[in-house]
Amino acid sequence: MCKNYAFTAAILLFLAFSASFAIDVSSCNTTINASGEYVLTSNLSGAGISVTGIDQVAEACILIQASDVSIDCNGYNISNNGTSDAAGIAANGTASSTYTNITIKNCPSIDGYFSQVILNHTANGSIQNVSAHNSAAVGVYLIYTSGTNLTNSTFYDVDYGAYIYKSNSTFVANTTAYAIGTMGILLENSSYCTVAENMVHNCSTYGGIAMYYDSDYNMIINNSVWNSTVGVELNRVSHNNFTRNLLWDNAYAGVYANNVSWERFESNTIYNNTDCGMNLSAFSNNTLLNNTVRNHTNTYGIYLHTYSGWNNLTNNTVYGNEDSIYFTGSTYNVLRGNFVYDNEEGIYFIGSAHNLVWGNFAYDNNDVGIYLDTGCNYTNITNNTVYGNYDGFFLEGGVGNRVWENQARDNSEGLYVHSTGYSYFYDNDLHLNVDGGVIFVSHSDNNTLANNTVRNCQDYTSVSIADSDNNTITGNMVYGSLDYEGFYFDTVMETLVADNVVYDCGDDGISMYYGVETTIANNTIYNGSNEGIYLYRCTNVTVEGNTIHYSPDYPGISMYRCPNVTLSSNILYANLQAVYLRDSNYTMVENELRGPTGAQADYTVLSAEDILNVTEQYSINWSDSPSTFPSGKASFAGKFINITTVAGSPSIDTISWSWLQAELSGYDEDTFELWRYNGSNWTLLNETPDTSSNLFTQGDLVPSSIYGILQTPSNESGGTDVEDYECLSSSECPDCYICSGHECVLPSGSCATASDCSGGYPFYTCEECSCVGHQCNVDSDCGAGYSCENGACVPPECTQDSDCDAGYSCENYECTPPECLEDSDCTAGATCSNYECTPPECTVDSNCKSGEMCENYVCVPWKCKANADCQNGFYCDKGACKKESIPGGPGSSSGGTPSGTPGGTGEAEVPQPEEEGPGTEQVEYAFPFLEGEAGSGIMPAIQVSEELKVSGWWIFLFLLILVGAFYFLQTRNKGRREE
Repeated sequence: MCKNYAFTAAILLFLAFSASFAIDVSSCNTTINASGEYVLTSNLSGAGISVTGIDQVAEACILIQASDVSIDCNGYNISNNGTSDAAGIAANGTASSTYTNITIKNCPSIDGYFSQVILNHTANGSIQNVSAHNSAAVGVYLIYTSGTNLTNSTFYDVDYGAYIYKSNSTFVANTTAYAIGTMGILLENSSYCTVAENMVHNCSTYGGIAMYYDSDYNMIINNSVWNSTVGVELNRVSHNNFTRNLLWDNAYAGVYANNVSWERFESNTIYNNTDCGMNLSAFSNNTLLNNTVRNHTNTYGIYLHTYSGWNNLTNNTVYGNEDSIYFTGSTYNVLRGNFVYDNEEGIYFIGSAHNLVWGNFAYDNNDVGIYLDTGCNYTNITNNTVYGNYDGFFLEGGVGNRVWENQARDNSEGLYVHSTGYSYFYDNDLHLNVDGGVIFVSHSDNNTLANNTVRNCQDYTSVSIADSDNNTITGNMVYGSLDYEGFYFDTVMETLVADNVVYDCGDDGISMYYGVETTIANNTIYNGSNEGIYLYRCTNVTVEGNTIHYSPDYPGISMYRCPNVTLSSNILYANLQAVYLRDSNYTMVENELRGPTGAQADYTVLSAEDILNVTEQYSINWSDSPSTFPSGKASFAGKFINITTVAGSPSIDTISWSWLQAELSGYDEDTFELWRYNGSNWTLLNETPDTSSNLFTQGDLVPSSIYGILQTPSNESGGTDVEDYECLSSSECPDCYICSGHECVLPSGSCATASDCSGGYPFYTCEECSCVGHQCNVDSDCGAGYSCENGACVPPECTQDSDCDAGYSCENYECTPPECLEDSDCTAGATCSNYECTPPECTVDSNCKSGEMCENYVCVPWKCKANADCQNGFYCDKGACKKESIPGGPGSSSGGTPSGTPGGTGEAEVPQPEEEGPGTEQVEYAFPFLEGEAGSGIMPAIQVSEELKVSGWWIFLFLLILVGAFYFLQTRNKGRREE
């Protein structure tokens, strides 16, 4: 009996002793000057304690002026009674006396004060599970603090949710701020802070999350901000990191930044903000990586302006905006690997110089894929792919730009250049653009267009240049325009068109109107549907060294009203006429008029000078040999031309036939004569050749007939018996052969069969008397990966991964798409990393180690090991607290065991932190043997709330008291027995 009394007394002594350490707070007139744990025992109202040293705070309900203080509201509320310039709870240190380890927790409502909670000059503080609201000022105000944790709290109906001023290393997490007048979370002059996993919405004036004035080296991670004026606002800050934030439905912008540098925005999602996604001003040396910015239909997706520069925008996805990525007054930026689509404008620059636009994809934008407007100078546009836009590339008003190795396809216009000068456009592939491949207009001068491929334009000219001078157009391949010209020039000066290849176009190969001082040289023009070269009202134009076999229905070269045109060293064949002349004055110098095959046989080298008046027209063309010749005469190497009057009464001022010295073998040059044949009769025109110059010259020639050089053949004995010769003209020889030295021979480079061919090609065919070399007949004739197409070895799509688009790999010489481009491409739980699906850590509990369970595809420790780890009404099942069923109903918990075996079948998820109220945290004992498991503890299973948590040294103190009581009783009993 005595033992029972002693034990009871020890318990009562312990409880009384313990209670003395939990200091009650029951009124607002509380000043805490000593360390300890303080617990509210009732709701508090008012502010009766004077506060000094804090701007706009003169009084407080509770004032803390000590370190190591914990205030537990214990579920009770603190509200103001109308006192102005007051705080609910204030910790008020000074610069010389910083309070440490201040904890404020479990306050479901602090309202009506200027600042509901304020920490001034503190360190390593903690504010948790606090709800602050109904104030014209601040929810939580941190001033000159460091290392403060602000977690699991809620702010609403306040001007500022959390105002963090000159407070470094602050941690703000799992906090909700809404219905805010100005800003949800503000960092001012605060660095090395982390703002993570917060939800901020309905901030009416400024940003949901804001950083001002030298708030540097902060981390803003996994926050959600919506229905505010601005999602994230930055002003005069640097070296911050914004990662995986979700910003949407804000009234102005998802991100607004002014005067910021060295920031990193990575993997953020920004959408449906009313004005723009990201508004970036005076924005320099920043990185935007892997962000998604979409659905800003009024203005911009990403907008950089006002002295922004040296930024790197890489692998961002921007779509569904008015203007996708828009630069103005921004220089030295790098755009690389971005995907820009379904916008009104794609990538747009105005007044922005020295930018690099490299490897981007701009497609299906309503207007322009990539646009350089006025003042965009020295921009490098390289390796971009643009398609499905109105204009693929549009350059206007800049100088010194380089556009190279890009692909523009399926646009209305591939490359449109307006008022742009001293720029370079080379090695681009422009195809299937409906209204033109390349268009230069309006004083786009001193540019170079080189080595581009422009093909398969449907409804307009492949290359069109108008009102632009001093341009160089060289080395381009142009083909496949359905109904229009290959090249079209209008009102150009001092332009060089050289070394281009033009074929398969539906109109002229090269068409020039009002050209002045221009040169068209060394171009190859073939297989078209109109004139090879057409000149209209061109002055001082030189056409030289071109090879033209364009259309059997139109002239190779045609000119109309063109003064001072020089035609020099051109090769013309297989055209309706070689040259068509109308109302022009021209000089022809040694042009070759060849037969239909283009072989250098039966051809004429012709020179001429003439001035045609407005009524005069005639054509000049190669002619086959007539069937008969004057008696005793024969052809000299088949040199016949047909000059035909079309209108008026023209007379050619001077015309000359010339030949090579090597062609004289077997001929007596002294017998050469110039004759005219009108279809029935021959007329001798000139019997005095210039043998020193190998030349026949005729003046005032009336163009009306076939003209040619005949000669008097001689036999071996010096006679003139023509029957002794194999031929007198090439018409007497088999196909492909010519008559040379009165013998039928194959001219150099010609063939009758493939066996006549030889050279550097491994395979040949003889096509229309010409040796056509082939690299291959079948794929195996080519190198690894190459295919044989039309006799040419065609390179594979790729030989290495770098030849393919980002993420694609080169397999069997074809670009193969990756396993994934984003997480949604993978199975549930898997993530896309480096274009491969990475499986989750777990999908079921059995994938985890003992003592862990699978939660959201991640192995996490068990929430409980025994029923005692769960709150009332829950039991422990396989590491998770599950809700017991209603007693007496299905799944009743009656009959459950202390070890965690339920008596019923009812289940519930563990309450999430944001669902817990005061007193619901599950607490582990400091000593497991006290947990109350069946057969292992000395105390019954007890659920202890955080407010009544038993610390390790309390247990130790209790044991000392218990041992002392036991010793006292034993000593007393021993004394009684001795008596």
